[in-house]
Amino acid sequence: MLRGDGSLREIPTLPSPMEELTRTLQNLPIESIMAQLNEAVSGLNKLVNSPVVADTAANLNDTLKEVRQLAASVNAQVVPLGQSVTGAAQRYGALADKLDRQLPDTLAQATQTMKSLAAASARAEAALAAAHTTIRDDSRTMTEVQQALREMGAAARSLRALAEYLERHPEALLRGKGDYR
Repeated sequence: MLRGDGSLREIPTLPSPMEELTRTLQNLPIESIMAQLNEAVSGLNKLVNSPVVADTAANLNDTLKEVRQLAASVNAQVVPLGQSVTGAAQRYGALADKLDRQLPDTLAQATQTMKSLAAASARAEAALAAAHTTIRDDSRTMTEVQQALREMGAAARSLRALAEYLERHPEALLRGKGDYR
């Protein structure tokens, strides 16, 4: 930028950083900035010294005391709970280990029992089938039983007739059945 009236020759140059800083500072509204800074400091002073901040600080202090008490109470309850959970986990682990050791034997025994039950069931079914075959009305056994019952009935009738005869003729035991009269 040229500064002269044009009568002398000028060589244009760039302003130095110091010149730029000086120009910038001259253009700053320092009085306005200072007034705003004073207002900010005054507002900050009022805020820091206000009763609301004092009450808030007291409330915050009380709240921190309550939080400490709560944390102590929770710690006192968490430790027994943690021990209880640890004990339960240990008992569960012992139970699981015991089951792991006993389960194969128990399963083997259950399998053997099931096989035995299946075999017994098959034998019972065979026995029932044989019994059914034996007691059918047209089976040989039932025919023979019926024949035996008829023969027993005939024998019973004969015994009854003998008893009646001996009742009427008791001497027949000594003399026999002849006509001796």
